[in-house]
Amino acid sequence: MVQIKEKFKSTSNSNDDTRNSIAIGENDKVYTWGKTNHLGQLGRDGKASKPSQALFSNPEHAATEKSDKNINEFIDVKAKKVYTGGTKDAGHSAVIDDEGYLWFTGCDRWQQLGLGSSLNGASGYTWKRLWQESFQRNDFILDFMKMKSGKGSHDTDASTLIRDAAIGGDHTLVLASNQRHVYSFGKGAEGQLGISTKPFVSSIALAKELSLKKSDGMKIGAVCAIRHCSFTLDEEGSIIKKSGKCRLDTDLYKNAVRDCRDNAERNDLLSKQDANNQ
Repeated sequence: MVQIKEKFKSTSNSNDDTRNSIAIGENDKVYTWGKTNHLGQLGRDGKASKPSQALFSNPEHAATEKSDKNINEFIDVKAKKVYTGGTKDAGHSAVIDDEGYLWFTGCDRWQQLGLGSSLNGASGYTWKRLWQESFQRNDFILDFMKMKSGKGSHDTDASTLIRDAAIGGDHTLVLASNQRHVYSFGKGAEGQLGISTKPFVSSIALAKELSLKKSDGMKIGAVCAIRHCSFTLDEEGSIIKKSGKCRLDTDLYKNAVRDCRDNAERNDLLSKQDANNQ
């Protein structure tokens, strides 16, 4: 385990009970620290309170319920964007790397890591592991995005690339680079997945209630999530749509909106001029 006094060029903090942080160092590596790591949400071993370098499992040797993490191979990953969140009973983290892949670690009890199968997993509890203790690359999301867009395995455009992600209490959002399609997975009984049927648990699906159509004449700048709430921001930082149990008048949710705007602006997803004044 490497512990370094590293200067961070980008940091994301959980504004919920996990009180964890994830950051990108000047070397483009990922560092994590926080209150707890009992479900692997920091993606590494060692003392939770000390910023330490996270571990990324070789996709060719992904962890399973029978695998031993000690024989897992780890690889170097250059991070572009980082996310963390969850509740005191859960918590997970995500990284978008320089090749556009999405990585996850932490609690997967409700499929919030999306690590099911290329056929979109099972619409119920996860069956592989209840949590991951190092970052796992999720290829299923990109496969599903290509399938929904009618693209082949080697075809890419803005509908099949990832622009942004968001971590809720027990769910995850992913925004395509076309700035219209939002995908969701994890726990959804409160409507936080943006799916009209409000499934208790869902594998990767198009969140129609959060997505936009071409005819809407606008673009989604970023996606945001907190506990049982999901919402999208336009390129100026104003809320476009929301779904789930959203109490935006409370301090928790006001802070979540502020932090999401700040994170999106750091990631160059919002227009600079007025994003902090919305």
